[in-house]
Amino acid sequence: LFSCHHNSRESSIVTRSSPSKLPLPAKLIGLLIAPLTGLILMAGFLTVDQYRAYQSAKGLESFVHLSVHLGNLVHEIQKERGLSAGFLGGEGSTFQHSLVKQREVVQKQVENLRSDIETMDFGALGAQIASPLESLLKEVEEISAIRKSVDARRIGTIATIDRYTNINLTLLNMI
Repeated sequence: LFSCHHNSRESSIVTRSSPSKLPLPAKLIGLLIAPLTGLILMAGFLTVDQYRAYQSAKGLESFVHLSVHLGNLVHEIQKERGLSAGFLGGEGSTFQHSLVKQREVVQKQVENLRSDIETMDFGALGAQIASPLESLLKEVEEISAIRKSVDARRIGTIATIDRYTNINLTLLNMI
């Protein structure tokens, strides 16, 4: 772009070559550098933005999946609550077979929930949700104590309903 000319009258003069003297490929490269750099930067920013959106959606998917499991567990616990109340309110044999089967269903739901929690990816909110999930699982473990009390008829119908209801409220609060 620049050239030096020596003149006898002047020591040295720096003059600028006209762009028309540059070869065509050099002119094209000069014209394309700024737009291509901008395009590459924009593509990079968009890629980072899309990756963040993907990570957010992935965490949201785990929360939705967890919510579905919690909702299913609440439903099954409600059934067990009703059968337990019927068992306590009657002579026992009427609801005993149904209650045993329902307890198996609830236990399977609890095991599925526990397994899913271990494999779910909650993204950036993982640390914030770990403690509530741990408390939730401890609350669900209370079901075995309720069952023992129901089987031995050491608990009343209203107390049984209240304890199951409290577990369900904890589950619903997590949703």
